[in-house]
Amino acid sequence: MNGASFPANLSFMVSSVPILTGTNLSEWKEKVEFTLGVLDLDLALREDEPNPLTEESTEEKKKFYKNWEKSKHTDHYVLKDDNS
Repeated sequence: MNGASFPANLSFMVSSVPILTGTNLSEWKEKVEFTLGVLDLDLALREDEPNPLTEESTEEKKKFYKNWEKSKHTDHYVLKDDNS
């Protein structure tokens, strides 16, 4: 995905998620999971939080941790924006 189109795609995809009203949890959850999955931002939903990095952490673990953190922060943005 090219960096220039990412924010527009994110905004468009998030706009398709209904506002959580308390009576539509199942539909809302399905749309959130689908949207984050399509955007490849669902890592924090699929995987447990990794252990903190140490000096002995491999490059693979560092990359996974970075990607997981990015996913977590983006997921929070999407959920906050959706419920505003």
